Amino acid sequence: MGHLLINIHGFLSSHQSPKVLALGDAIRHRFPSVDFVSPALPDRPKDAVAVVESLITQHADQYKTIGLIGHSMGAYFATCLAVRHQLKAVLVNPVVRGYEIMCEFYGPVHNPHTGRDFEIDETDIDYLVSIYLEALPEPWRFLLMQQLGDEIVDPAVAKEYYRDSPRIVEQGGNHDFAGLENHTDEIVHFLFGEARL
Repeated sequence: MGHLLINIHGFLSSHQSPKVLALGDAIRHRFPSVDFVSPALPDRPKDAVAVVESLITQHADQYKTIGLIGHSMGAYFATCLAVRHQLKAVLVNPVVRGYEIMCEFYGPVHNPHTGRDFEIDETDIDYLVSIYLEALPEPWRFLLMQQLGDEIVDPAVAKEYYRDSPRIVEQGGNHDFAGLENHTDEIVHFLFGEARL
């Protein structure tokens, strides 16, 4: 039995961004025992979480281990799902309080990656509040990855929230986490431990 790594992209982001494609290629090249999947997630938060959760439950018996990697808002979802399903997760420049960020998008929204138009309303904000973990249980489940040049999310907030979790912190960089694929070994080792080249 191999391992499954589920990529959770951020809000208004693409499941096939250059960063994700480079990471997937690096993992497939170096770790053939790890299957990397990056689903295209719906725009609204509850629907996005439901897609990832269905993948987790659908594949639970087919893999030795399932791990998550979440980016930005996707890391917010990954935190909730890792606790709920007892998984480990890598969090890349994570959003800590997703409901605060989503308030900035209240009303009509256009997704430039898909061309879809949709609305963020009170039900979306309420849902994000409902999955927020005030106190982070089992911080060892999470690897925090930050670049301090993040121009969108304040790195200090995640540093405090995930203060008891292992971390990789780099000076400079950006919200996309430039060169993420260069950390393939650390990501796979954290999530799956014994995965072999």
